[in-house]
Amino acid sequence: MSRKKYQKGFGLLEVLVSVVIIITILSAMVFIGRSSLNNSQYAQERAQAIYLAQEGIEIIRQMRDSNWIDGDNTTEWNSWDYDGSMFLEAQDSRCYKINDIISSPLSSPYYGRHNMMYTNLSNKGACKNALKDPAKTGEWGKRTVNNLDYYRNVFIENVSGLMQSADTAEETAYANSAYKITVFVQWINRGSYRKEPVEVSEIITNWRPDY
Repeated sequence: MSRKKYQKGFGLLEVLVSVVIIITILSAMVFIGRSSLNNSQYAQERAQAIYLAQEGIEIIRQMRDSNWIDGDNTTEWNSWDYDGSMFLEAQDSRCYKINDIISSPLSSPYYGRHNMMYTNLSNKGACKNALKDPAKTGEWGKRTVNNLDYYRNVFIENVSGLMQSADTAEETAYANSAYKITVFVQWINRGSYRKEPVEVSEIITNWRPDY
């Protein structure tokens, strides 16, 4: 009789061990599946952020190109920079202004730096068509794609501030003919709820000074 009880108890133990093994395997499969899904989703979100960052660079490049061909001899190639004081652009009644107040709710290492914003201050057709934002009014930094908010900030820095010196005439001319454009995009990843950043930088130059 005791032997039968022993065999019965041993059978229950085998069942419990089997159940634990099955649960462990299923849990591992679920974890791997969720991780793969999150990684795939993150890759798509990051690709979108990179696109928005590169689009920010292209927007500034388009501004420069529009300044070259707008038919107005008084238009400077860097019309976003009013007398070297970028945050005063709005006082010149042009299309674009620089604002050093970042409204993004996400953290940013660029607080206090100049952020490109759009303002409807001019009737110039070339300027009005320069932005690729359908709204054409207000701050164009926030973009919603697939129900996910991306916060884009475009920063413009004078290259002279990035150079160790501008002693020669050539260095001075270069400093006055180039800007560093930095685009910073942030969003909250759906899978991990982490704040994710993407940053793209490029030097924009006046390579057609006599155009």
